[in-house]
Amino acid sequence: MPSYNRKRGIVRYSDTGAAAAAGETNALFLYLFDENSTTTFVDSVTGLNAVLTDTGTVSSSTTGVPTGVTRWVRVDGATGAGKGFDGPKVINGNSDWTIEVTFRQDDVDATAIGMFIHDGANSDTAGGNHMGVYTHSTCQLIINGISYDSQPSGTSDNTVFNLCLMRNGNRLYAFIDGTLITTKNISGLGVTFSSDCYASVARRAPADPNASGNFYVTNFRGFASAIYPASGYTIPTLPLTTTVS
Repeated sequence: MPSYNRKRGIVRYSDTGAAAAAGETNALFLYLFDENSTTTFVDSVTGLNAVLTDTGTVSSSTTGVPTGVTRWVRVDGATGAGKGFDGPKVINGNSDWTIEVTFRQDDVDATAIGMFIHDGANSDTAGGNHMGVYTHSTCQLIINGISYDSQPSGTSDNTVFNLCLMRNGNRLYAFIDGTLITTKNISGLGVTFSSDCYASVARRAPADPNASGNFYVTNFRGFASAIYPASGYTIPTLPLTTTVS
């Protein structure tokens, strides 16, 4: 059974779900963000509710949803307002893992949007270690506030795209629409993570209260393994599921 507690408006839990069929891998979490709600969203793995952690203007929207999606969440990120979502605390930062999400940005030249794992109190205060991928006109990895290997992202205004961050051994990989954009060998950086990190999507890096800009988010999931080849992959059909073959 899942275990969880509420603290600071965040639902925290750990559960790997039912046993996967032969040749399949179970997701640790999956948020479809398809509820007609501005505060509460259901994880398809555990059935537990989770909420946006920040204040600000949040709306449930059907505008420009991609094929296979009923609705998604729009976050209006004026400076100092709500800009992100903390998912579950179930990622072992020192082992293999994958997190992916579907985004749309109003303005790719605004503050970068992305995903990260972190072992701080929450994504606003951080206080712990973090590593993630951020993209606007460029795409780059960020590890404890240091950016690496900035590359053209290829994304544009009001375009839906799949963003994926994956750890396989000592290397991080960032993909946009299945194409490898940037990678980094993290051995030798001296960063050790908790065995139970949060997975987050946000319009800012951890502990950055000054980011701004608007974005739409849907279909956010994570795995305790590297589920894609480093050479790239075919974008999964939406809606995402709780297993991959």
